[in-house]
Amino acid sequence: MPQRGVSLKVLPMQDFQTAASVLKHRLPHSAKPHPRVLPQRGINMAKTLTIDEMHELLEGLETNYHLMHSDELPELDLYMDQVVTYLWDQIGGLTRRPGEDKILTKTMINNYTKAGLLNPPDKKKYNNDHLVSLIYIYMFKNFLSISDVKAVLDPVREVCFTEEEREGKAPKKGEEEKKAPLEFTKVYDVIRDSLSRGKKELEKNISEEIDSAAETFEDADPSLRPMLQQFAAVCRISADIYMKKLFLERLIDASSDSDSTTDN
Repeated sequence: MPQRGVSLKVLPMQDFQTAASVLKHRLPHSAKPHPRVLPQRGINMAKTLTIDEMHELLEGLETNYHLMHSDELPELDLYMDQVVTYLWDQIGGLTRRPGEDKILTKTMINNYTKAGLLNPPDKKKYNNDHLVSLIYIYMFKNFLSISDVKAVLDPVREVCFTEEEREGKAPKKGEEEKKAPLEFTKVYDVIRDSLSRGKKELEKNISEEIDSAAETFEDADPSLRPMLQQFAAVCRISADIYMKKLFLERLIDASSDSDSTTDN
């Protein structure tokens, strides 16, 4: 749950370098240790993938990676069960095990609403703004705490929804209905198009990490070399992910009120 009402101020684009500097020079803050979830189903890495097989695995991601345009969203509002089914069909391919892993439950939707991440439904129905919000939440919560997700979404929600919409309140009788400055789905389309254009570059970066791993342990025992190179690929990609995640956390901290903290 969000802690101490974390709020996020918007950094101008030219201040992103400042945020990067914060990442480099700011002293690490204390954090509670995370409880670790034990591997399920006896997961192990007994099988070693060759460099070519890792490239094939990367190519397979392109088939599953798709974010729909707002024009592809339903024309009619949906009930909660329909929302769960719809998003399963649309972005289920973005899970670790497509077709198996859950991306959303009714309990999650209720919790997101209580946490202020999702507008309350209108007469138990959810519109396209709700669907887009759930897509953002699903993507962010894989590497950010819920309080950080809220801090990131709040500034956008404040300019895309009226206070009544965010709180699920009907306009007072006789009062003119207010309108937010921006449309949430239009903001989503800009982000979605930007991500689509950058997808090839992201895939290229991962491919280069795999190729770099292929250049390691050249003098190792041939029977051990594939396992060591796979380990090198995991380490290289993990380091990249870690630094990006750390940058995001420091960016959120740099954009937040100085007396606010997030639960990591």
